[in-house]
Amino acid sequence: GKYHTIFEAFRDISKQKGVRGLYQGYFSLVSREIPFSGLQFPLYEWLKRLQVKYLARRQQIDESQVKLGFANNAINGSLAGSIAGFIVTPIDVLKTRRMTHDLSQ
Repeated sequence: GKYHTIFEAFRDISKQKGVRGLYQGYFSLVSREIPFSGLQFPLYEWLKRLQVKYLARRQQIDESQVKLGFANNAINGSLAGSIAGFIVTPIDVLKTRRMTHDLSQ
């Protein structure tokens, strides 16, 4: 890359673009993170509830007795993150282009 150390990058960006350069793309980042998190966490909780209902029905026990293990939670988290990531990828592309765009142009 252009810089060999974080300090070198900090010094150069601060000198050339000021503090504003250090936050280049911040609002683009936030505009991606809010929709991603707003989708991921509810999806994760929904998938957990769906799995608990399925397992309770299958094992013929009350839903409160179902305990999901690590693998179940990992799968639910992976699915939720994948779905949320797929949906917000266009925003992520815009964010990345905005963050890497040279403000001096």
